[in-house]
Amino acid sequence: MTSPPIEGFSKLGIGPMRTRSQTERERRAQAQAQAGAGAGSQAHQQAHQQAQQPAAGSAGAAMASSSMNERIIRSGRFRYDISGLSEASRERFRDALECGKAISVEYCEETEEAGSYVFHVKDTFPIFVEKDEPQLDKPQSDEPHPSAPHCDCGMWEEGLACKHVFWLEDQLVRAFGDESYVYRLAGDASTIENKTHADTITPYRLIERRELSELAKRRDWLLDEQGLEEGEARTDELNDILSVLEPTGLIHEDFVATLPGSPSLSQAYQQFRDSIIAYAARNDDLYVRLRSIVDPTIRANVFFERMQDRVEQVFDDLQEYVNQGPTGSERPFGVVECADKLEELVKEIQDGYDKRISNDPGDRDAANRAVRALIDVLEGVVDRNRDLYQGTAWPIEQIQDRNLFPRLIKSHVMVGDELFVVDMLKNKPPEVLREYHERLRSIAAKLQFFGAPEPYVSTLNSIAPPHGQKRSAPSAGGSSSKRPMK
Repeated sequence: MTSPPIEGFSKLGIGPMRTRSQTERERRAQAQAQAGAGAGSQAHQQAHQQAQQPAAGSAGAAMASSSMNERIIRSGRFRYDISGLSEASRERFRDALECGKAISVEYCEETEEAGSYVFHVKDTFPIFVEKDEPQLDKPQSDEPHPSAPHCDCGMWEEGLACKHVFWLEDQLVRAFGDESYVYRLAGDASTIENKTHADTITPYRLIERRELSELAKRRDWLLDEQGLEEGEARTDELNDILSVLEPTGLIHEDFVATLPGSPSLSQAYQQFRDSIIAYAARNDDLYVRLRSIVDPTIRANVFFERMQDRVEQVFDDLQEYVNQGPTGSERPFGVVECADKLEELVKEIQDGYDKRISNDPGDRDAANRAVRALIDVLEGVVDRNRDLYQGTAWPIEQIQDRNLFPRLIKSHVMVGDELFVVDMLKNKPPEVLREYHERLRSIAAKLQFFGAPEPYVSTLNSIAPPHGQKRSAPSAGGSSSKRPMK
C-alpha cells in the first residue's frame, strides 16, 4: 500500500498563539464585514444597529451563526476544520490549543526496538507515537487506534484522544504544515488530514518522512539520539561530561582517586560535580541537556587535546629531572619512569580512540588530535635518541637506563610485541594521516639512520610513502645492514 502524500505538509509556518475570545472577535468582525458587503456605509450602520436589538426569530439566526463559526478554529496562523469532531473532542482540542506553555517537551527520542517516537512532556506522562503498519486493523473498542498517539494520563476514552495528544498533533502541523491550508484531525488522533488537498497521513508517517531531528529543530526541542543510560553507566557518562569543564585539566579517569592536598579550586569543582551528578542521575531533563551541551564530539576533542598536553608535560618532567637530579620531596622521574608513562599514555590514547571515535569516523577533528598526540610521542622518543644524562652535574654512575629509544623502540620488537606507536598509527584514517606525511617521513628517515628494526621503517613508509613512491602494504622482512642503534 502506498503511503499517503504529504505535499500539504511541506512548509514551515509558526504564528502567535491566540485565545478563543480573540478568535471569536475576529469571526464576528469578519461576519459583520460580509453582511455589509455591497451596501453603503449608512445601510451598514443601520444593519449593525438592528443586529444589536432583540427581534423575533433572532435567537435561531444567532444559533445558526454560532454553528457556522464553530466549523473553523485557529491555532496561530493555522486553521482546523472541527466540524467532524464530537463536542467532547472539540473541547479537548480547544484545551490543547489554549494551554500555552503548560505543556512543553523536555526532550524527544526514537526507540529503535519499539519502533516508536517518544515525546517526554515536562511534569507529566510521555506521549508515544507508535509505528503503524500500511494495513491498519480496527482496534477493540476499549483500545486506541494503532496509528493514534497516546499517553498514560488516563484521559483517553473510546474514540476520544486526550488533550496532550491533540497538542502534539498541533505541533506537527505547526512544524510541517502550510498556513494557507485547512487541516482536520480525527477524534481519536489517528490521522491528520490536509482538507484543502484531501491528503491524509498518520502522525507516525509524517514524522518518519520529515524526520524527528527536523521536528525537534523546528519546535526547538531537545533530541536524544544516544539512548539514556541508567545507574552506573549514567554516572560514568556524567563524570565524562563534567570532566570537560574541570579547571585543572583532569580527565574522567583522574576522578577515581583525588589526593587530600588537591588545589582548592579543584576541590570546589569536585563538590560542584558531585552535586550535579546526584541531581542528573534522577532528572532526565538535566541529563539530556548536559549531553546536548557537552556532546560526544566536544568530549572527544577535549580528551585528545589534554592527551597532547600530557605528552608534552611528560617530556618536560623528564628534562627537569635530568637537569636537577633527584630531590627528597619528589619521586624520581628518569628514563625508566618516563618510558613507563609514555606507554601508559599511548594506551590511553588508543583506548580513547576506540571508545570515542571508532564508531564515529566522521569526527575528523578528534581523530586529528589523537593522531597528533601519537606522533608527538614517537617523534619525542626518536629525537631523544642519546644518553640523556650526559653532561649532567649530579652523580649518575648508578643509572643504567639512559636512553628512551632502545627501551621503547627496540625492546618491543625483541619481545614480539606490537611496534611502539607505529602499529596504532597504521590503522588510523588515511585522510587524517595524510596531513602528517611530512612529519612521518622525517621520523622514518631518522629511524632508518639510527638502525631501528626494519618493520618500523617499512610500516611508516607504507603510511607516508617517500616522495616519488606509491603507498604499499608494510613488509615484514628482517633488518638490513644498517648503522646500529646507539
